[in-house]
Amino acid sequence: MFIEIKTKEQIEQVSRLARSIWIPYFSSMINPDTLVSIFEEVQSVNAISEYIKNGYLYYFIHSDKEALPEPVGYFAYHHRPEESELFLSKLYLIPSARRCGHGERVMSFLAETARKNKCTSITLIVFGKNEGAEKAYRKMGFRRTKTIKQDSGSGHIIIDYAMKKDIPRK
Repeated sequence: MFIEIKTKEQIEQVSRLARSIWIPYFSSMINPDTLVSIFEEVQSVNAISEYIKNGYLYYFIHSDKEALPEPVGYFAYHHRPEESELFLSKLYLIPSARRCGHGERVMSFLAETARKNKCTSITLIVFGKNEGAEKAYRKMGFRRTKTIKQDSGSGHIIIDYAMKKDIPRK
């Protein structure tokens, strides 16, 4: 089940959830100072509020199991009509909810949303060191389309991969 995030309280909750997932997950891949800085830029209450103001839609992911009333993750996407695509900005799950089919459910939801909006693809950017996520996206039909190299601001080069999945019409 997906619940759209709209209220200030929900935004605060998703930011707390993001911190509980994001910091431990990426701590072995990103230097701690850079990690905190990136978190504030993209996962803080202010950042999420700004994304929502700019048309991004955020959703909590709830398990179908009644024993887990709290969200097991969240995702966010943005409709880019000029490119006929949906851009998946975020998809994060708590450790116990990974490899349980939630990613596939999100992708089914996004594919149907893409069709309704006459989009021909779903795109995303995955952190280059996040091999597990890239593998999962490939399994769901995504392919790499571009390598993106950026300076982290501290002289370190960060490599990301743009990925794309074509959405066939029904």
